[in-house]
Formats: sequence, structure tokens, C-alpha cells
Amino acid sequence: MAKIELTSTLAKASAFGANDEILWDGDYLACIVAMQSYRSLRRFITRHVAPHADSRIRCLLRLGAEARARILLDDPRVLDAWAVAIWSSDLERMVSLRLWTQLSDPVMLDRIPRVVLDRDAMGMEFAVKAPNGPLRTAQAGWLLGHATLATLRHRFARARALARGMARAGDAVLGKDMLGGNSLALTGEVQDGGDLKFTVEAEPMRDTLTPRPHQTKAQRRMAAEVSRQQRLQKLLQLCAGPCLRFSWRDGWGVASSSEPSLGVGVSVKRHRLFAVGRPAFVLFATQTGWCARMADVPLEVHDDMPWKVIDTLRHAFTRYKKLQEGRAAEFVAPADVQPAEVDSSPPRTVALLATQESAHADEVVDATAEGALVRLKVTQVAPPVRWTVGGSDALCRGGSRAPASIRQMSVQAACAVLDGGSAATKELQHWRLLRLAAK
Repeated sequence: MAKIELTSTLAKASAFGANDEILWDGDYLACIVAMQSYRSLRRFITRHVAPHADSRIRCLLRLGAEARARILLDDPRVLDAWAVAIWSSDLERMVSLRLWTQLSDPVMLDRIPRVVLDRDAMGMEFAVKAPNGPLRTAQAGWLLGHATLATLRHRFARARALARGMARAGDAVLGKDMLGGNSLALTGEVQDGGDLKFTVEAEPMRDTLTPRPHQTKAQRRMAAEVSRQQRLQKLLQLCAGPCLRFSWRDGWGVASSSEPSLGVGVSVKRHRLFAVGRPAFVLFATQTGWCARMADVPLEVHDDMPWKVIDTLRHAFTRYKKLQEGRAAEFVAPADVQPAEVDSSPPRTVALLATQESAHADEVVDATAEGALVRLKVTQVAPPVRWTVGGSDALCRGGSRAPASIRQMSVQAACAVLDGGSAATKELQHWRLLRLAAK
């Protein structure tokens, strides 16, 4: 049998005014106090007992029951967040729609429900003795506040125990009416002289609302420095190799990635571009100004002001996406492609389907295809273009004269013919441009 202890709280009559009005509507006052107590206690729990609980709950709800239970066993912070989810779902109606569901429709943003408590979950029996006359409003508010907080604290202790049981059982499912009814013995009394006494008889709950210990200032500074160094390392890895570069004066071009100019203590963060899909980009200073570079696409722009760089990057990324979508829809790999040229010797011969936005006639491009250096002499362009690679040289043949300058090259593997016509076993998916030199 669980241990039961009796807890009493006293309040002097001097804490209440002598001219307070008599309580006429106890049910209305009980609803107001219950709402205030729930909101204040939930705010305390999500800030001190289980920090960042709502963000962790949103991540947990995307997982299955078994995967969720495994995470609960591994991380006590996630376990506390799941206890908050059980407690909130039991007490509040539509809490999932209010806090844990991402609404992207602007019409639905105006229909987010307010806090509505469940009447059955918040119901409690509270007996108050007032032998010296009617109960005052201030006295009733004090007694109801203690009774409501005791009920909420007791239900949170149940939610924590239930979360631990779900983690051990390997099945973490969120539902309603999981905590049962309230069985606390709550009593209030107005003593002689106007003093108040509140008594609750329940199981001990001393560690239920213990705040989680915080890191010291030295630990926080060390963690921040480690995080900054990791972000800088990722930035240096991102700014390596060739990339596309766009400017309003020169248009499109291929160049080496810009090197960031970072001083001591400078940190670089990832931002979201206001474009379709909200892609990530980084903004950093260089020797000549500012540079904005996409995180997932080898594309960067330069300017002298940060806001100009972001605006130019938004325009360049939009054009880049349209070009890529148009090419993907226009060029479809044929079923069978015969090599345009095959050497008399039996070396490997690969036929590729390529597209090219613009190219100089008689210019030479060095490229790397699966580790082998190949020289491509660009003479004519008429998409689709078939490239035949045999040995170490290849000639690009087309049906029209090339435009003015090389801007961008996009190569996709269509098919491969190995040793006189056998099917290819591996697709060439990416060619990296090493340098661009005029003949």
C-alpha cells in the first residue's frame, strides 16, 4: 500500500481584506482559478522541469510507438517531455492542434483553439468549513488555488510514472483519459479569527516539480565555443571546390569558391531564403565584401552589402531552379544510344547525353569523370548533344554554332557502352569542372 501523508497550509486573516465581497458564484470562480493555475504551472514545467518540452513532443509525434519508446529509454529529458505530453493531453482539449501541429495554411492560423480544460479531468471534490459566516471571494480564491495546484501536481506525478512504464513496455501511445479520476482528499477550513487552513491527503510528491539543474557559466561558454567551431568547420567544407557564381554585371560563371574572412569570435549561422522550399544558405564576409552561398547547391553571389547579397541570391536561386526543372522535363535519355566514335583498339567507350547553356567555340574544358582526366574540345552546341569518350579525348558534336561564352555546364549520364556494346553497370552522375581555359 502506498504511503499517504497529510499536508497543511495556513494563511493569516491579515492576508485578506475585511471588506471583501461575499462569494456568490463558486463555480465561475473555480473555472477562473483552474485556468490560471494550469497555465502558470505548465509554463513553470516547460521552462524549468522539462525545458523545450513542446519541441521535443513535436519530434516524438512524428515517430512510431516502438521508436518513440526506445528514445524515451535513452534520454531522460525526452522522457520528461513525454510526461508533459500525457499530462497536457489529459487536461486540455485540442492541445495537439494548439501546440504540436504545424499549420501552413494561413486560413487555419486564425482558427487555432484557445486553452479549453477538460471538465472531467479537472473535476475535484473540495469540502470547505466556514462556521463563522459566509465565505469571502478572496478566501475562496486562496483555497481553490491550493486545491487546483495540488490536483495538477498529483496528475503530473501520475503522468511521469505512466511515461516510465510506457518506455519500459516499448509502446508509447498518446491518448485521452489515461490518468484516471482525481482521488485526493481536499479540505478547507475558516478558523476562528479569520485564519485559513488547507489540507491535502495524498502520496508524497516532493520530487515531482524539481527543476532540472542548469549548466554553469563556464560549461555554457565551452559548449558555445564548440558549437561555433563546428559551424566554422562546416562552412570551410562547404566553401571548397568550384561553384556557380551569378552577378548582375557578368551574369553566370564558374569559379572557385570564395574563402570566408572570419575574425576571432565570429560565428556563421544558417539562414532560410525566402523562396520556394525555404532553402538554407550562409552569409559571410570576404576580403572584398559579402558572400551568400546556398547550403545544398553549389551557387554563390557577391555584393558590398548583406541585404543586396541576399536579394541577388534569391533571384539567382529562382532562375537556377527554373533552368533545372526545364532541362529535366526536356531531355529524356533514349533507350539505345550507339557510340558516335569508337577507337579501333578495344578500350572503354562511353556515350553520354549532355546539355550546355552556352559555350565558346574551340575552347577547352578539363573535367573529371570517375577519376580519369578527360579533355573536351567544344566546337558546336545543339541540345541534345552526344558525347563519345574513348581513351583520353572526346569531341562534342552538334548541329549549330556555339554561343558567346561558357556560362554553365550540366552533364547527366544517359547510357554507357563498354567493350563493344555491353550494358553499363554504373551510371556517371556528376562531372566536376576543374578549370576553364581559352585555347
